[in-house]
Amino acid sequence: MKQSLLGALCLSLAASIWGGTFVVSKYVLDYIPSFTLIWIRYLIAFAVLFFLLKINPKERKKKPSKSDWLLLGWLGFIGYFVSIAMQFIGTKLSDAHTGALITSATPAFMVIFAKMVLNEKLTLKKIISLVLASIGVITVIGWDQKLANYVWGCFILIGAAVTWALLSVYVKIAARRLSSLMITTYAIFFAFLFTTPAMLWELGSSTVHAKGLYILLGVLYLGVVSTAGAFFLWNKGLELMDAGIGSLFFFFQPVVGTFLGWLLLHERLNASFFIGAAFILAAVLIVTVQKQRKMSIQQKRGMKLNNFKIRETKASDLEFLWNMLYEAIYIPEGEPKPSRDVLNHPDISCCLSGWGRQGDFGLIAENSAGLNIGAVWIRLFEETNKTYGYIDEQTPILSMAVKPNYRGRGAGTLLMTEILKAARQAGYEKASLSVDPNNPALRLYERHGFKKTGESGTSWNMVTLL
Repeated sequence: MKQSLLGALCLSLAASIWGGTFVVSKYVLDYIPSFTLIWIRYLIAFAVLFFLLKINPKERKKKPSKSDWLLLGWLGFIGYFVSIAMQFIGTKLSDAHTGALITSATPAFMVIFAKMVLNEKLTLKKIISLVLASIGVITVIGWDQKLANYVWGCFILIGAAVTWALLSVYVKIAARRLSSLMITTYAIFFAFLFTTPAMLWELGSSTVHAKGLYILLGVLYLGVVSTAGAFFLWNKGLELMDAGIGSLFFFFQPVVGTFLGWLLLHERLNASFFIGAAFILAAVLIVTVQKQRKMSIQQKRGMKLNNFKIRETKASDLEFLWNMLYEAIYIPEGEPKPSRDVLNHPDISCCLSGWGRQGDFGLIAENSAGLNIGAVWIRLFEETNKTYGYIDEQTPILSMAVKPNYRGRGAGTLLMTEILKAARQAGYEKASLSVDPNNPALRLYERHGFKKTGESGTSWNMVTLL
């Protein structure tokens, strides 16, 4: 519940900041041409984010793989370069009103791509919320009868909405392995590179008049707050929520923009603003507040089965996780248990070493007295740092164990059900594990859809589709 609320807060702040960005951009664009302003924004944003990245000890240890760099380049190109450029060009070929109206279709495309790429469920609640929010945006902005006069501009603006939706969905994929700070920093860097030729071409026929304190403050606001801050908040929010649900917060953008236009530019604000805002707020509440109520009921019930309760792992659980990793080692009946020094073996220690990195997620089973009796967790690995059960860099490996005196009483079933549900919600397409074919736990894994895909020594590699 806290994770969803934090995600909602991040997305709300990002969309609200972008709503205010239109007001600042309207002033600064009178003095600095569009592509040049985008280039300056990305330069400032990258400098700020790169500094934060390097002073963070956890971030310094992480190194993106080759496939990660390709994904970051794709995010920078399709989202921060193509989408933003289309938004500027489309608005220029139509008007700001049309631009705001058409780009507000972004959430609809996000819901579609979330279904196609992330396999997120397209629920009735999401559809109703999307319709309500769309009605709200049209009510706030108004339906422009001149849309037919801006055919090319409209097509380009639709492209802006589609590409931003693609960015938002692929951020979820990148967040499985990389932090939101790293994603935002390097995606902006790639966008900076892609924007440079357009900026140089534009300066060949335009001039920059960036003199004056207000212009400087406006540029700093756009670079630090609207780009570095808001892009990070948007990516962080999408990391914490379903892309389909998170998309609805995009609708706050025109509401805040209209309100600030009234507050700072003395534009008119009529009853349609408040009616439309109410529709948008209702749409967001449907997919957030009601969802949290449902989760609260589950928590009150404690997700209990045979008096067992499941909760997420905390930092203080790390010692117990190591104990469970030791219990997960299969020992044939009649053979002595190995020393705990076996946990120092690289193929085993990598299952928990440095716990808390991007993609790590675990659950603990408690008995009726609140004592830990079992655990399950998932973790991503790379080709150069893999362990038993490795399939690829996008598939988390699952580890699980239950204390011996609690086995066969339903705790394992409950842990497995909840971890696979969590992995599915995180956007993973499959999960893998390694098990000795003589281990009784094999039957539990098979009941949850795991199938043998290969062998590693005496163990089976198994995969289940989510």
